[in-house]
Amino acid sequence: MTKKIEVGSLTHEIPKTQAEKLIDTVNRKADESKTSTESRSQHKAKGSLKSKHRTMLIKPKTDDYLKAIATIYGTSVNEVINQALDAYVAIKLQDPEIGSKIKLLQEIQIKD
Repeated sequence: MTKKIEVGSLTHEIPKTQAEKLIDTVNRKADESKTSTESRSQHKAKGSLKSKHRTMLIKPKTDDYLKAIATIYGTSVNEVINQALDAYVAIKLQDPEIGSKIKLLQEIQIKD
């Protein structure tokens, strides 16, 4: 990746700096993230999901990383946390023992 500088009939190409390469990466990731965020918003708009409010304490260092990740992907900290929690739950649901316990808990809650 280079920058092309033209002065009259002279042309000179300057390689991009690390900072410029990082900015290009962030912009590319932001475009990709907007597409996935839009599809999630559309899914919520259909009424199949209703968001819940939770309050939690996050370590300052973890919060700093969450902010940085959100900035890199051009999304919100809330979306980064939701994606992380979705991935965690998906992994837990693959464990047959956990899955059966969740089903049992759901049956108990339905009867109440």
